Amino acid sequence: MNYIPDFSRINDKKFRIYVDGSYNHEIKLGAIGCCFPKEYRGYNIEAPQNYYSKIYQTKGSIDMEILAIKKGLELLTKLLKNNPFLKECVIRIKTDCKYLASYIKDGRQKPYDKNVYSENHIILLQEIREQLKSLQKSYKVKITHIPRKLNFAHNYCYSILRKKYEQILKKNIK
Repeated sequence: MNYIPDFSRINDKKFRIYVDGSYNHEIKLGAIGCCFPKEYRGYNIEAPQNYYSKIYQTKGSIDMEILAIKKGLELLTKLLKNNPFLKECVIRIKTDCKYLASYIKDGRQKPYDKNVYSENHIILLQEIREQLKSLQKSYKVKITHIPRKLNFAHNYCYSILRKKYEQILKKNIK
């Protein structure tokens, strides 16, 4: 990928992993993206790469947002094993889906959240909540909301999905 987010402009009081999900209803495909800085407070982050993106066959955007948060937690778990200095850091998984961040935090849907969650969604959200609680026993980690325009992961999921959409259009035109 050519996109490189500028993490240098972010205050380094918190280590952040950015996650996002995207969905294209025309082709019934979605994508997730995750990213984090390559270095933090003078330490190089030990990881094979500092971004992730993948396409999925799915039914909607909520699926992708949940999978992105789940993948962010997986990445964080690996990062914590390979970067012991992160134990002392405040860590945030940043999502632009405020409803999911709230659901995970409180364990239930807010009255203003008009999303329809399937049984599978609820099960995944509870698994994420339990995994987060487990990490919080040893680390200062939370899942919090960030506006889409500030979410570095948005480009990783959107660009791979847009590319796939264009490939499908070209194929269907021929």
